[in-house]
Amino acid sequence: MAFRSEGDARAWAIEHGDDRGATVPVDVLGGLSHHWYGGRFSDDWRPATGAARQASLREAGLGGAFWELG
Repeated sequence: MAFRSEGDARAWAIEHGDDRGATVPVDVLGGLSHHWYGGRFSDDWRPATGAARQASLREAGLGGAFWELG
């Protein structure tokens, strides 16, 4: 879900009794999605390995237990 601020996300989570999970700035999410999905329509595209996907998350600055792909 997209929110204007962390405060808005926090308020929504409280109102709905939901665990907020993680908030990610839109510029970080945009860069990650470009890297994650880039080239997908290329004829020679192959899915990234789990290790490569985990590295993409770390490179985007997304670390910790929440971001472990397991």
